Amino acid sequence: VNWRPQPTSPISASASLSNAPLESLLAAVGRSALPVSGTVAAAAEVTGTYGSPWAGLTVAIRDGAAWGEPFEAVQARLSYTAGVLQLTSAELTGPYGRLVASAAFRHRPGDFRNGRLEFRINSSPLQLASIRAVSTRRPGLTGVVEITAAGAGAVQMGAPLPFLGELKASFGRHGAILDDARAHTDRAAAGAADAIGALAYT
Repeated sequence: VNWRPQPTSPISASASLSNAPLESLLAAVGRSALPVSGTVAAAAEVTGTYGSPWAGLTVAIRDGAAWGEPFEAVQARLSYTAGVLQLTSAELTGPYGRLVASAAFRHRPGDFRNGRLEFRINSSPLQLASIRAVSTRRPGLTGVVEITAAGAGAVQMGAPLPFLGELKASFGRHGAILDDARAHTDRAAAGAADAIGALAYT
């Protein structure tokens, strides 16, 4: 039988994962050297038609740590349909406070290198003394910092980030560290991902 899916052919698939040690998952994909830990639960779903699919992913990591920084939970919900990749919600909670983010990337069909990115980041008052990276480098430093940032703009491969000004402002007098930030979606992105140990890039 020489059957091929048509644009209107219905599709449906789902998968889930629960109580999985993050360290075991990283080892399975050759990333056991990454200094991250926790317990993972995830659910993925694909529905719609072959020509117009909808995909959703929910991930939660609890009671973990990343690069020596403990966290209580990391949760994220992503979806993709009709040229829109959306991070509907992402939340990080720990002994220092809470950070919430959302984002959307809109692109033309088949072109993942160029598009429009929108993002928003908010936090509760973050306790500096409870952030291990801060207390290690600056023992005795106390106080709180609250992050609020939002931006939108066109993304082009290798161009400056469209929301660079907003991000720099959220870093205050330290914003100059982002002066050379660039948006990449090709091999340059892959190289940067490997350099920092990231598991995914576009």
